[in-house]
Amino acid sequence: MGNLRVIAIMIGFLLIVAVFTYPTWRPRPVAENTEDIFPELSEDLRDGFTSLPQDIQEIYLTLRGENGRIAAALVTARLTPPERLIEDLPDISNAPQIAGGIFAPIVLPADEVDRELPPYYPLYANALGDVKIYRYPDERKILRLENFSIVNGPNLRVYLAVLTNPLNTEELGNTYIDLGALKSNSGNQNYDIPRELNLGDYASVVIYDLVSGHLFGVARIG
Repeated sequence: MGNLRVIAIMIGFLLIVAVFTYPTWRPRPVAENTEDIFPELSEDLRDGFTSLPQDIQEIYLTLRGENGRIAAALVTARLTPPERLIEDLPDISNAPQIAGGIFAPIVLPADEVDRELPPYYPLYANALGDVKIYRYPDERKILRLENFSIVNGPNLRVYLAVLTNPLNTEELGNTYIDLGALKSNSGNQNYDIPRELNLGDYASVVIYDLVSGHLFGVARIG
C-alpha cells in the first residue's frame, strides 16, 4: 500500500513538472511554407517569392488578405522573366526633343505633407529611367523611355497625366491619355503621341496597372 502511495505521489509530481515546463519541451510547429501562405502561386514561383525582401513579402501577404487573385497576379508578374524587347530605333535626326523627365521615387514637397503615399507604394518605388519627347516637323510626336526598368505588372499601361505626382487611381481620375500597353518592364522603347495633343496640359508620365489599379511609376515631365 505504501509503495502505491509513493508511486501516486511521483506521478502527481511528474504531471506538475510537465504542466509548468510544457513550453520548453513541446514539439515546435512546422513553419508555414510558401504553399501554405500563398497557395495561389504556381509551384515554380514559390521559391522566387521567398527570395523577395521580407518587408516586400509582408506587403504582398497583406494585399493577399484583401484580394488573393490580384495579389497572385501581381506576384506572378513580378517574378516572371520579361520577354526580350526588340527595340525599334526611331529616326530623330529632324525631331528635336521638346520635353523630358526622369522616373524616380515620389518625394512630396513640404506644402503637400498632408497627402499620404499609397499603402503599397514600396512595392513599386524602384522605377528608373529617362523620358524624352520628340516632335517632327509634321507634328508627329513620340515618347521615348531610355535606360528604363520597373517592377513588372499584370497589365501595365503608359499614361500621360495632368497631375505632377498622382498617387492613386482617384487622383489620376480620367484626365489622362493612354499611349498603349507597356512593351517591356526594361529597355528602351517608343510610344506615339496623338498629333493634336497639347503637351502643355500634361505634367507626368505614369505607368499604371489595370488589374490592381496601382501606379507603378511616375516621371514628371517639363
